[in-house]
Amino acid sequence: GRSKKANSSGNGVAKGSKGPETRSKKEIVLDFHNELRATVSFLISEGHVSAMHYPLAYLWTESRIARRRINAQHVTQSLLMKSCIGAVLNGKAGGKEYQKLIKELSDG
Repeated sequence: GRSKKANSSGNGVAKGSKGPETRSKKEIVLDFHNELRATVSFLISEGHVSAMHYPLAYLWTESRIARRRINAQHVTQSLLMKSCIGAVLNGKAGGKEYQKLIKELSDG
């Protein structure tokens, strides 16, 4: 899901405090605006050239989809690196397994 500020529980009460947040409405609106700008910027960098015109729900949905895709790429890269290291350490058998994995990824 969407990440929340480290010091906020998401319900208007800062973690560790005994009362409501002391942020002003202006600060809350500015934080929301900055988060929207960052989300639009992220989507534009991912090829969504019209992201600044998306309705909020669509903006957040597309952002979530793009982040999942990027995270999946990171996982794949990590697994490939792990497999590559394993191939080097395990000689021919490891090399064959690595080549098999590369072929599977290349074939889709």
